[in-house]
Amino acid sequence: MGCCTAAILLIFVFLPESPRWLLAQGRLDEAKVIVAKALKMNGLPSTDLDKLDVYMSRKETVRGTLFDLLKMPSTRRNMILVILSSFTIGLCAIGLNFNTPTFNWSPTLVFGIPPFIQLILTLFLPFMQNVLGRKVLLLTFLVLSGAFLLLSLAVPLDKFTFNWPVIALAWIANTCLDTAWSTMSIFTKELFPTTHKACAFSLMAAFGRLGAVVAPYIIMLDIFSPIASLVLYSLFCLFAAVHSIWIWPETKTLKLPENLEDSEKMASSKNTWLC
Repeated sequence: MGCCTAAILLIFVFLPESPRWLLAQGRLDEAKVIVAKALKMNGLPSTDLDKLDVYMSRKETVRGTLFDLLKMPSTRRNMILVILSSFTIGLCAIGLNFNTPTFNWSPTLVFGIPPFIQLILTLFLPFMQNVLGRKVLLLTFLVLSGAFLLLSLAVPLDKFTFNWPVIALAWIANTCLDTAWSTMSIFTKELFPTTHKACAFSLMAAFGRLGAVVAPYIIMLDIFSPIASLVLYSLFCLFAAVHSIWIWPETKTLKLPENLEDSEKMASSKNTWLC
């Protein structure tokens, strides 16, 4: 597994730095080079590169901290809800990844098939995010994961070979949770400004891992029933879906915030989902 993961490091040889981050750091010339390459690859003119200096920070760059994200009420609301959502997704996804009931079936098949399903869905995920939006996908996949896990209650045990419907429902829920995590990662990076993006994303990822730490304790419920943990995961997913409605705004078509004031203005706009 480590050798396979090491191949991903080759991406860093070809992956350029973010022009937005370079501009925030005052490194205009480096940003121009990267933007010029992107324009050339997309067949677009590069006559307006000199206008990039408009996006440069006019103030001395200040490193963002966690406390900055908690100062303003609407930004704080978004940060807390992102933390709750990432914790729930981490808890349920890791729980399913390592404890999908096998019912004496081959563990290799039970735990080996979901990654292939996720790979196919991942290929279409960027298109779905750009068409439907981040918030719609996050809410949809959280609801679907909770619903499919809850359906496992309706499956009579020991009536089907290896109780395959329960396993299939867990596969689908697991795929939905992984897709929700990918969407949450994009959503988090767009909700918060460039100066605090790394801090917000790190906090989201940390609470996702904290959820993974808690997952083994949920698995202990299997001593009562092989689907007891699945039912509890479903309730967590539906809870996360409900409170994700208050994560606002949808960032699909918005100009990304440059600073905390922009982020607060975005977050305090009218939430049309609550009308």
